[in-house]
Amino acid sequence: MPFGFLMPVHAFWIGPALGPMARACLASFVRAGHPVTLHSYQRPHDLPPGVAFADATRLVPPERIIRHRETGSYALFANVFRYRLLQRYDCLYVDCDVYCLKPVERAAYLLGWEDDVHINGAVLRLPKDSALLRALNAVADDPTPIPPWLPEELQAELRENARQGRPTSVQDMPWGVLGPRAITWLAKDCGVDGKALPTEAFYPLHYTQVHRLLDPELTVEDLVTPRTQCLHLYNEMLRRLDLSAVPPSSPLGRMLAAPELVPSRWDRLRQGFLWRR
Repeated sequence: MPFGFLMPVHAFWIGPALGPMARACLASFVRAGHPVTLHSYQRPHDLPPGVAFADATRLVPPERIIRHRETGSYALFANVFRYRLLQRYDCLYVDCDVYCLKPVERAAYLLGWEDDVHINGAVLRLPKDSALLRALNAVADDPTPIPPWLPEELQAELRENARQGRPTSVQDMPWGVLGPRAITWLAKDCGVDGKALPTEAFYPLHYTQVHRLLDPELTVEDLVTPRTQCLHLYNEMLRRLDLSAVPPSSPLGRMLAAPELVPSRWDRLRQGFLWRR
């Protein structure tokens, strides 16, 4: 399908540089034909050709940026941002560690199971008026929530802390509290968990198997199926490995080396129209 007629893809980043993996992932959506926009508080100096830049301040002021206290990760805030973004734009949100293998098929709901337990939000599209999106934004806007998807004993502890005037910040809650756990519980509560695609759509490689991305004896095709549209690379897990010398013949090596696409002037004009919709 020609560039500009597929769903607009939006992503979010914090920092002055994307680095090779995030750059390759964004470029993969451009190459597949999607109009791509990156939201950030500063323009990365290595933004790939064909990716539009948007000031993230338009959606969430920088003073609202939060990090997970234990890990220091911005993934917590990325969840807050993605739900706000989907409320504002009719688009497909993707994390910057999602690699596009083929154009993503349009659907009102786009979300996928990463395993038998959780629905991940690294690839996410929800109707603006959906109960699920409203619920996700509601919990993301609460600085001291008591999420019902946490263990009951932890919920009781949070309630007691709040009763004593010491509410617990979301920054001090378990990893992923606003991510897959929230999406899975709320999707079931809203009755739309059945709309989540099977793991092969976006998460054919489980996060416990990311080391396979560095195996020089494997190809990308070895990790996916013919029905896979995107491949989540799980950067939070992958960066724990030695990435100083990625084997060129490995799946990750091949993805990093894939050529980038420079869209035509007409394609860029269409992209600029689509991302603002």
